[in-house]
Amino acid sequence: MAGNNSCSVVSYLEEVKKLRNLRITTTISLSSKRYPSGQTTCLDQDGFPVCKPFKTLQAVLSWKPGLDRLCVATVPLRERDRVGAAPRTIICHDMMGGYLKDSYVQGHADPQDYYLYHWHYVDSFVYFSHNFVTIPPPTWTNAAHRNGCLSLGTIITEWQDGARLCSQLFESDDLVVKLAQRLVDMAEYYNFDGWLVNIENPIKPQQMEAVYTFLSLLHSGMHHKRPSSKVIWYDSILSTGELKWQNALNDHNRSFFELCDGIFLNYNWTELGLEASKVLAGDRYYDVYVGIDVFGRGCPGGGGYNSHVALDMIRKADLSAALFAPGWVYETQDKADFFQNQDHFWSLLAPFCKVSKIHGLPLVSSFGRGYGGGVTVDGKVVFSGVWNNLSAQDQVPNFDSDKMVKSDGQSAMKIDAVAVETSCAYYGGSSLKLQGSFKSNGIWRPALARLFHTNFSIIQEKPVLISYTYKAGLEGRIRHFLQFCTNGKPKVILLDPQRTAEGGSFCCGVQLSQLLPEMQGCGAAHSVMAALPEAQCSMLNELFKGGQWKLSNNAEWITRYFVVSLPQLLVERVDIACYPPETNSPDQSCSFELVVGEIKSHWGIHHAETS
Repeated sequence: MAGNNSCSVVSYLEEVKKLRNLRITTTISLSSKRYPSGQTTCLDQDGFPVCKPFKTLQAVLSWKPGLDRLCVATVPLRERDRVGAAPRTIICHDMMGGYLKDSYVQGHADPQDYYLYHWHYVDSFVYFSHNFVTIPPPTWTNAAHRNGCLSLGTIITEWQDGARLCSQLFESDDLVVKLAQRLVDMAEYYNFDGWLVNIENPIKPQQMEAVYTFLSLLHSGMHHKRPSSKVIWYDSILSTGELKWQNALNDHNRSFFELCDGIFLNYNWTELGLEASKVLAGDRYYDVYVGIDVFGRGCPGGGGYNSHVALDMIRKADLSAALFAPGWVYETQDKADFFQNQDHFWSLLAPFCKVSKIHGLPLVSSFGRGYGGGVTVDGKVVFSGVWNNLSAQDQVPNFDSDKMVKSDGQSAMKIDAVAVETSCAYYGGSSLKLQGSFKSNGIWRPALARLFHTNFSIIQEKPVLISYTYKAGLEGRIRHFLQFCTNGKPKVILLDPQRTAEGGSFCCGVQLSQLLPEMQGCGAAHSVMAALPEAQCSMLNELFKGGQWKLSNNAEWITRYFVVSLPQLLVERVDIACYPPETNSPDQSCSFELVVGEIKSHWGIHHAETS
């Protein structure tokens, strides 16, 4: 590595600027600013901007873009990675009618709310309400997109009002074309990724061709504008127009399935019905989403914390799943224990879900879930008070809290807890706190907090620029590293924030045994890389902070920078590794608390671009 590490740090300055801009740019305004009543964006009765549904056909047809810009999601859909074909999972978020506090597009100041942060198990998120056209609030779409998940709206007609609307709509070819185009335009404008179509009222038999035309136009229009989009049909009416839920894919609803990207089956299914559905779907069996009603209501397993029973049955049938109303955890359980309950609920589902990996770079996280007790920017408190804004949710770790810690119980180092911490933050409202201990009579091995399943490459011609921020105060107590696990050699790359490279080189590749004498025999399977020298860190820091202050000298937080350049390797996991304090003091025992404020990784520029 030494031959390539001597290149000037100046060649990376523009990349550092890009990395700085990867921070969450959403303003956490907490609805603190009211807007004039004459402004064309959607406002509540007090003048706060909100996202609203469209309740009538006329309201949809008369819609024009540009009049409610604050309702537009701003985060592009991140690419995500799955290994091979696998069953998928949809979340259909139906909670108390929808458009609650989450409709405030700039957030709100109520600490109690429903949060979804298990995005790594979810492929598509549907925002559901019982209004004709449901637009996902931008806060939900921003959080979903940042974590690689599709965001879908809902089209629903039901009861007598729905029958009258459908009778008017499907009587006119012109209205069918206009509505399909308007829905495509809405998804494009508001920056979400498709629709759940739910017609739960009878359709006149002579109008069924118009229904098929509508689905075909909507599907083709969405895929023309957004190739990754989804149009999902809900199992409701038959090909004759009769309203009769089938709880399976069969010849009565197959025609709708063939015009869409998938079918969402009703909840009262049987195992035999699932087997038949898979056969009929042919090679599209992962486009069959079997419904799970978390409120029970006739669903196998009875819903609630037993929802995993139904999911297990669905996965044994090798089909996808649609989880309806997981807000049950918030609605019915003790809200004071929401996060504990939410983690428990998803821990039961996790064995039957495929984990999506973070594909490519950037990887940027301050570990925020979209709430906090204040707002901090680069270690400086800029707002004091409770806030809630899903648009400010980070790329969240895709290891659940109960799977983060890896320990055999015999190691000298032990991590007892890993948790999101809101009492202190480096950027946004949260940080990640690791609490653990070191015992002198244990085996001299590190303790790991596993954070991210990843899939990005390091190549010699295009180095990776990394920053790692942690709270000061651990000097001499433990050694901690940002750890990259790869598919080759070195198998483990340890980035050492407590050691800086000498002689102006970018990083210091050494055998692990040279730095940690107690771990002889690791050989070239491990490499330790020191942070950039202090002078170069200062140059980078000025760019990161706009020249306003140098966080390296901040008494609260320490930021270290690394540039990793190696022959091509695939990084498969990002961890924090904690090692015992002083190898020369085997009798020492201590407890520790490590607070990580932020991790950022971004590809550097190609060497050819600097020549």
